[in-house]
Amino acid sequence: MIELIEQALIYKFPDRPRKELEAMFGLTEWKQTRFYKEVKAEGLQEGRQEREEEILSTAIPRMLNAGLSIEEIAVFFNIDVETVRKIANRDNS
Repeated sequence: MIELIEQALIYKFPDRPRKELEAMFGLTEWKQTRFYKEVKAEGLQEGRQEREEEILSTAIPRMLNAGLSIEEIAVFFNIDVETVRKIANRDNS
């Protein structure tokens, strides 16, 4: 029941910082809530995906300039050839 109330407060005040909500409503065990754990997991996953895209966007053009083929790069990163082509074309535009 407390978790449900905490979630309602979070949705009611979406622009308030976490610390402020904790102080306003005495959310003492914030990190133990299912909501917190789910949001944290989603954030970590999004961060990993963004970092992976950043690495590929930087590395693929360099590897092509070094003379590696699209197929070799795909094997190296364990991704499909089409993904390598898209990134390579994006860099050329």
